[in-house]
Amino acid sequence: MYQAKKSEQDNVYFYSSELTEKTIKRWSTENNLRESLENNDFILLYQPKVCSQTQVIVGVEALIRWPRENKVPIYPSEFIPIAEDTGLIVPLGKWVIEQAIEQLNLWKNTACDHLSISVNVSSRQLYNEGFTEFVIGALKNSNIPAFKLELEITEEHLAPTNQEAKIKETLKNLTDIGIKISIDDFGTGYSSLSQLKILPISILKIDKSFVDNIPGNSKNVAIIKSIISLAKNLNLKVVAEGVETIEQLICLREYNCEMIQGYYFSKPITHLEIEQLVLKKSWSVA
Repeated sequence: MYQAKKSEQDNVYFYSSELTEKTIKRWSTENNLRESLENNDFILLYQPKVCSQTQVIVGVEALIRWPRENKVPIYPSEFIPIAEDTGLIVPLGKWVIEQAIEQLNLWKNTACDHLSISVNVSSRQLYNEGFTEFVIGALKNSNIPAFKLELEITEEHLAPTNQEAKIKETLKNLTDIGIKISIDDFGTGYSSLSQLKILPISILKIDKSFVDNIPGNSKNVAIIKSIISLAKNLNLKVVAEGVETIEQLICLREYNCEMIQGYYFSKPITHLEIEQLVLKKSWSVA
């Protein structure tokens, strides 16, 4: 019944043992998720954002991981949708923001003091009552300037919903105090370009799917150049995700993409490893 309801068209589904296995696995993951939330079993890793021209780390993206001691790790692509469906994304998202702000606090008066941290948020968090007050309070308690926190929203979470007005209000209230808002995976979702003039967006993140195979793929090159041109005309900054090769880096630098993120510089790593990279102050790049 639930599989039929999830379908975009009127369909009939027959029972299968595979459906039972998926349901049991989902229930197990949900129960473990609740338990891990209570026990603070999650950790944050950080992936550097690097200035394309200077190769200096200017910020990091906080990425949640569920290591599960003595068990097989569960990837975000598996547990985040369950957290969304069950509403657990709200307390989980609060935990991520609290940890990110605490890390900014720990980096005060160190070589990492200039770094900002971006955190992924969902539409469910944005229209949750009290979200704005929670973020403001967390920043105030740690005495962290609002501009050091960036909230990343995927395009699909910007698509029109019955909570659209509430989401816009929340984003406006957050940007009014200095928090930066970025659109993640730009160009892969279904939101209208009109959202760029309506919402208080500061940064566009070019999805990895467009970075792949440049400069050889002329269509990807054209799309990237168009996104960068659009951003410049709207006074927005640009981050290219998923950069893995020197050829990609050189191209993006030539296209005037401001920031680079990807395995070419670093995979997601611990806060201690971030500190070591910042102190290193140099990269083996062209």
